[in-house]
Amino acid sequence: VTYNMVERVIGYQIAAFLYGFITGNQMRQAQLGDFIRQMGVASQLLYDTDCMSVFANATTDLGADGVPMVDGSHPDEIGGTISTEGSTAMDHAALAAAFVVGARLPSPEGLRGSVRYDTVLCPPDLEVAARRLMVDTHISASNVATNDGNIVGGWIKDLVTSVELTDTNNWFLVATEGASPFRGNLYINRPPNPKEWIDPDSDNYKITDRSHHAFGHDNSWRSVFGATVA
Repeated sequence: VTYNMVERVIGYQIAAFLYGFITGNQMRQAQLGDFIRQMGVASQLLYDTDCMSVFANATTDLGADGVPMVDGSHPDEIGGTISTEGSTAMDHAALAAAFVVGARLPSPEGLRGSVRYDTVLCPPDLEVAARRLMVDTHISASNVATNDGNIVGGWIKDLVTSVELTDTNNWFLVATEGASPFRGNLYINRPPNPKEWIDPDSDNYKITDRSHHAFGHDNSWRSVFGATVA
């Protein structure tokens, strides 16, 4: 199992001289409410960033088998290596080739695993291309006359985009159902709990928040295909 423990502290401070312009009650209702909401949003964005880093660092962070989640040389338990990495830009042919990789993946026991990817994960830069691959009835306009249908698009059930995927060309296929589904984890040990007080030394109004959480995945690398495109 691969996990990362993190701690974040988010703090805001309001200077005491503001009390000369608005009353304490107004500050609480009009100002502090906004600060507290911002803290809640910041905490949620932190969870999103940390969890998506599993994929953003899929080719660099080492897993339990000694190689990254997306790699061309996963050690096979019965000998040899297994690749779950591609290098081709996302199009119909690249998806079709990736589905073949999933179909041929063996189980840890060397038996037929046959993973069927059902979700595309990509940066916003590839969202339009991904949606076209999902909904177009034909591979391209030139294939309409020959009735060369877009079969692969029908196998994709969901599309997830994230700005945390900063490489604008890389994309992933993830199996969330069936054999060897990918299981990501977010364990919140201490949820956000904003606290506010008057600092006795500076007379400043202060708000702080702190949370403890762990994130990672269960090393089910067979459920993820990734394309690192130059």
